[in-house]
Amino acid sequence: MNFQPMDPEAILALLEEKDEKGNLVHQDTLTPILAREDATLKRASCPVCGKYGSTVFLDAQRPFTPGSPLPNRLLRCLHCDSEFDPFTRFIRSTKRESS
Repeated sequence: MNFQPMDPEAILALLEEKDEKGNLVHQDTLTPILAREDATLKRASCPVCGKYGSTVFLDAQRPFTPGSPLPNRLLRCLHCDSEFDPFTRFIRSTKRESS
């Protein structure tokens, strides 16, 4: 079985389809989930140095997790370069030297 992309016009017609009351049949369920996750990522502090400010990156080793429709995104601290999961606070790696 070969993958064949859908016609863009057919996709648009499906996305714009409305029921008899004028409500969209296919609701956007990803945008609200993404907005909540983005808010969590923005307010996460680094578990190593405690500072705020990090960059988001995709976990290439585990790009998706069970139960989530979104990619598995991790954070890299802009201050100490540690990588961590913003939800579990699990530290994946750190460049900070121990004293």
